[in-house]
Amino acid sequence: MSTPAGWYPQPDGRQRWWDGYQWTESFAPGAAAPVTTPATGGELADEQFQTQYGPPMGEPAAPGPGPAPGPAPVPVQVQVQKTGQNGLAIAGFILALLGALVSFIPIVNFGGDFLAFLGLIFAVIGLAQSGKRQAGKALSIAAIILAVVAFVISVVVNTTATTILNNVVKSLPSITATQSAPAATANLGDPITLNGIDPGSKAVVTALKVVDPTTSTDGISTPAAGTRYVAVQFQIQNTGTVAYDDAPDNGAKVMDANGQKFGYSSVDSVSSGPKFPATITLAPGEKALGYIVFEVPTSSKVTTVQFGMDSGYGDSGKWTVP
Repeated sequence: MSTPAGWYPQPDGRQRWWDGYQWTESFAPGAAAPVTTPATGGELADEQFQTQYGPPMGEPAAPGPGPAPGPAPVPVQVQVQKTGQNGLAIAGFILALLGALVSFIPIVNFGGDFLAFLGLIFAVIGLAQSGKRQAGKALSIAAIILAVVAFVISVVVNTTATTILNNVVKSLPSITATQSAPAATANLGDPITLNGIDPGSKAVVTALKVVDPTTSTDGISTPAAGTRYVAVQFQIQNTGTVAYDDAPDNGAKVMDANGQKFGYSSVDSVSSGPKFPATITLAPGEKALGYIVFEVPTSSKVTTVQFGMDSGYGDSGKWTVP
């Protein structure tokens, strides 16, 4: 058990306060003056006692005034370094990340470039403020790198997509250019060399004669009231390096003196001669001969015959009918 707090006699006759754990520097008032006895090293006797004697034994002396109050404790200010948040660095990183993800999608990545640009601005400002806020430096640097990567990916993707698109467009037939190109003209019976859409597709086509009028021999087809059937005989010779494979009826027309055009008529057979089948296939060097039938108003005079390769999307030729 520890000795209870109280006044205890000292060898010099004074009463000293024991706080229950250690001696204090408080002495009871009115006590005898300390006896100064030379000690080793010139120390006072009571000081020698303080260091040599342990806790007091026995009961404490009569109660007296407590120890004199010491000086008030002085508060100690301790600096605590706080780490704040860098909102601009966080926003810059998120925007740059979104821009990098979108940069892989052609056309859409233009919007991604805008996000990456905003992220780059926020990240640069966040990097400048990272010293004051003690935060966001690494995140700002990462955002700047992401934004630059997003720009590079976007440029590469768009350049590649543009190159591919240009190659695809070049490989497609130029329908507008083909339709706007003037058709080759000749007299009835003269050959015209026509090119198809595909490379190596070429044929020599001749409008040989016009049978006006002709009649249906299939027992089913008859011209509408006020119209007649006109048959035109064509010869097609494949002079290209690839097979000719087309439906000749689709690319054939006749025109009257007023410039009106009339397409083919679905008649199975006519008295003028055998028709072309629905589709024909010719190897290079082969030729085919057949009629194409048109339904024309009885008041119209056929003045021109027209034939186009690849159902009219390739080159076309015109023959003047006398």
